[in-house]
Amino acid sequence: MECAGCGLGMFDGPMPNEVGNAICESTRFRFVKRLILKSEFGYLRRRKPMRLLEIGSGSGELASLLHDFGHEVTCCDVTQEGLDYIARMYGLRTIYGTIQDANLEGLRFDGIVMRHVLEHIEDPDSVFAKLKSHLAPDGRIFLSQPNYASWCRLITGKEWGWTLPWHRSFWTEDTLRVFLEHQGFRVIKSKSIFSHLGLPLGLPRIVAPGAVRKLLAPLLIPIGTLLELAAVVWHRAQNLFVEAALLTRHDVPAPDGDGK
Repeated sequence: MECAGCGLGMFDGPMPNEVGNAICESTRFRFVKRLILKSEFGYLRRRKPMRLLEIGSGSGELASLLHDFGHEVTCCDVTQEGLDYIARMYGLRTIYGTIQDANLEGLRFDGIVMRHVLEHIEDPDSVFAKLKSHLAPDGRIFLSQPNYASWCRLITGKEWGWTLPWHRSFWTEDTLRVFLEHQGFRVIKSKSIFSHLGLPLGLPRIVAPGAVRKLLAPLLIPIGTLLELAAVVWHRAQNLFVEAALLTRHDVPAPDGDGK
């Protein structure tokens, strides 16, 4: 379904349950992933040290990168095996559970990181209500997820890599901004992110089916790469990234009249 008013996409059917699956990544994949993560979060290297909570830490590659940048990172995930790996490999603090079930009592963070997590959440409103209670004043939230308004999605249609039934919600830059403002945040940074999973691999998938794809891939992948790079400029690349700051009472406009 798609909201005719704001354009938010929603899927109301059954989704596969992958809770508890361990994430195994090859050395080559981790190297490529590290480059991608630096393109998204590299600017945080210049920030003063923050206490960060990462929701959905997976293999811990992003948490490790943020730790290398000088930040204090706590990892939260629903896979105990993955958390054990993160604690053993990187020495980071871990918390087991979903956002709603995780024991965050007494903890306060300068920032919360959710990379490719928001689109899986059943009830974003209740989740953000809890997350806000664990953010410091003027705390930040960092979100990265697929772009529902991407050229790749519009061109490939049902062949889009993130189509049903993998995600519950499908966000654009505009719908994400509206949602965050409704939750009491102010968007301070927004960008479109190049992804090899966008048009570089999406274009061959729809133009050349089956065995023909292997023959035309050397031609179609460079064309898709150029289109994806252009999409970055127009904020229509495969992924989008947003940093938002929690509003304080000083940021809220004063009421009219006598202020009552």
